[in-house]
Amino acid sequence: MPRKFKALHHYMDNCEHLMDADTLRYLTPFLDLVQSQEANASLTKVALRSLNKFLLYGFLSQSAPNSAKAINALAEALVGCRRYTESVLLLLLQVSE
Repeated sequence: MPRKFKALHHYMDNCEHLMDADTLRYLTPFLDLVQSQEANASLTKVALRSLNKFLLYGFLSQSAPNSAKAINALAEALVGCRRYTESVLLLLLQVSE
């Protein structure tokens, strides 16, 4: 998992604007973390909070590259979440709103 975030960091260093970045590419490490068997509830919550902020700040717009695929992947990740604590379920609801 850390390698995926390190690769994302390198990719984002080379992007001038977040809106020009491939949406699916920068969401994938967070989506993978939500679905991971190895991630504990705390890591899952951090990933869900990050995804929620991406949505709230408008980084998932129709004009962004690969946005349709990213939205589908987000829906699949929410359904495929492996941690079901009360606080994780609350965050799942917030992200899916």
